[in-house]
Amino acid sequence: MASQRGDTVSILVTPSRSGRVLQWTVSTWVINSVLAGLGGVCLLAILGGAAIGRSVVLGDRLREAELQVDSLRTQCERIELLERRVNEMAELDAKIKFLAGVDSYQEVETAGPMATADDGVGASPSAPRTAPHRGPISRRFGESADGGQPHPGIDIPGRVGAPIVAAGGGRVIESRLDPQLGNLVVIDHGEGLTTRYGHASELLVQVGDDVGEGTLIARLGNTGQSSAPHLHFEVLHNGQPVNPEAFIEEYRARTRAK
Repeated sequence: MASQRGDTVSILVTPSRSGRVLQWTVSTWVINSVLAGLGGVCLLAILGGAAIGRSVVLGDRLREAELQVDSLRTQCERIELLERRVNEMAELDAKIKFLAGVDSYQEVETAGPMATADDGVGASPSAPRTAPHRGPISRRFGESADGGQPHPGIDIPGRVGAPIVAAGGGRVIESRLDPQLGNLVVIDHGEGLTTRYGHASELLVQVGDDVGEGTLIARLGNTGQSSAPHLHFEVLHNGQPVNPEAFIEEYRARTRAK
């Protein structure tokens, strides 16, 4: 039994056997404090339970997102592998057609034997206009290359050791091994024009050599990041890749004939 007087509360307890009455007097503010504390504990328990529930939900969503990322990464790797295989098959198909004479075309007539780098001393710069290697084009300018990047040049398959000639007169500004293009020759033709010849098996010119149009500068190969023997040929104007087929009449004539 409890009785309240003023700001205190008396609690009376009468045991059934002894008959002795026990009495406690407690201030009302103590009781209110205890009740408030119990209410706060209950509120914290409710909020904590809600926070734990949200954490569990967020954890599940995070695991789902990680699984989706892993799935997308696997799909991208499969797409890249498929693209490389398609490109390899295209190069192989073009090479087979070329060797079988199905997709061959007539070589440009040259006056006398093929020139060498020594013959190009004092040669005047000229815009690229001669095909650097005789063969079909297996990958054209702007087509998707590995990784989905536009192809900055054209690829011409052939046999290892086949001649690569300068597309125009100029000066050799690079003759080196490149991590991507393998053995590489770069020629400056003046007027902001340069040409690049990649994947060669052998380099026959050095930096500073003056070469004339049609000069033998390298031999075709499969160096660098290459899946089959071919020449990677680029034309750049002020450092920006442009379509080599727009400069080489032999390529333009062959395109019109199709």
